[in-house]
Amino acid sequence: MDYYNEIKNELIDNELTKKAKDYSKNKSDLMHYYNVGKLLSVAGKHYGEGIIVKYSNKLVVDIDRKYNITNLKRIRQFYWIVEKGATVWHQLSWSHYKLLISLHLVEKINYYSEVSVKNNYSVRELLNRIKSNEYKIKIGKSYNYIDILLFNIEFNCYVVVELKIVELKKEHIGQIEIYMNYIDRNLKHDYHDKTIGIIICKHDNKLVLEYSSDPRIFSTTYVFS
Repeated sequence: MDYYNEIKNELIDNELTKKAKDYSKNKSDLMHYYNVGKLLSVAGKHYGEGIIVKYSNKLVVDIDRKYNITNLKRIRQFYWIVEKGATVWHQLSWSHYKLLISLHLVEKINYYSEVSVKNNYSVRELLNRIKSNEYKIKIGKSYNYIDILLFNIEFNCYVVVELKIVELKKEHIGQIEIYMNYIDRNLKHDYHDKTIGIIICKHDNKLVLEYSSDPRIFSTTYVFS
């Protein structure tokens, strides 16, 4: 099989599609880059890792300088993460996925891609969201920030984590319950289990947790080393 010409034709077809139908360029990018990534992966199994360098040297001359070694490796990695279960959102651009690919974990990629589509994030907004561990939510007319929002693969649920520099108080329980309920209503899917909450505080207060009616809330303490 002539892998190089197959790859070249995919990339040329993508360039033509983007020029003729600008509205579908995101979908075209992702579809063609997936196909190219697959071809690069198969070609690599036959000819070794050096095939990326060989193909890149030809593609930058035949099509465009953007098809350098780094980008070909990125395209192949895109194929790999999709094969591992990453969800492809056609509303997102290739520039979005270049950021998402760097996260490596499929669960993280799916989470951030879903959040990006839902909030219509630009590439810069997505980058800022990834850099920040806080999760912004809007309740009524005001914005609130969840300190850390995680997803537990084993328990198949979101995990709201709140960090406190004081002893655990009853208002902390009420706050995290609101956040957990928000995630359940706005982010959780039917196939996910209910969100759980973890409060990390300076000193524990067993009585506060004991009188909490929600068994999904856990408390732990931290120490400075």
